[in-house]
Amino acid sequence: MQAEIRAVAFDAFGTLIRYPVKHHPYTLLRAKGQDRAAFHRQCMISGLTAAELASANGREEALPEFSVRLAEEERHIALYPEVSDLLDNLRQQGIRMAVCSNLACEYGRILRRLLPEWLDLALSCEIGAAKPESVIYAAVENLLGVPRGQILFVGDSKTNDAAAPAAYGFQSLWLQRPQQDLRIVQAAFSYTGNPFGKQMMGAD
Repeated sequence: MQAEIRAVAFDAFGTLIRYPVKHHPYTLLRAKGQDRAAFHRQCMISGLTAAELASANGREEALPEFSVRLAEEERHIALYPEVSDLLDNLRQQGIRMAVCSNLACEYGRILRRLLPEWLDLALSCEIGAAKPESVIYAAVENLLGVPRGQILFVGDSKTNDAAAPAAYGFQSLWLQRPQQDLRIVQAAFSYTGNPFGKQMMGAD
């Protein structure tokens, strides 16, 4: 039987936040010849702003187009419809919550604009580590202040939000949109034991 859930950690984009229009602005800031995987990691964990990243990679001339692309994305980024009510309901029940996300600095700004100020954030660009590394899950555990076995991790990535958190010791739920939405999380506080069955560990 699973332990009682006292806290929930949510992924951000694709879980709490709709991100329907993607113009990939950060690709403009990659240095000539730079390995794509190395650049992606640089964006996620370096903590550099777009201007700093452009300067480091010799791509300052790309910043105006970067800003245009990011602004167009931001016009379409929004919370999923059920999110505000769910967060309010869980808070009223005394459930602690945090958001854990792999993202570059400029998306962190967007995240903070959309989410309530009281929600704790564990962001890769601020922590210097990214999912599925255990360091970022440890940061979540520290923010929430409850034993890891009593934390439910929820997200749309089978690896980063289900399998890796479960290996760390969290309970986990692989959210599969559009077949599911976050109202399934409320079920965790309406039943005893494991209300998610195989989904809890991110199984097909």
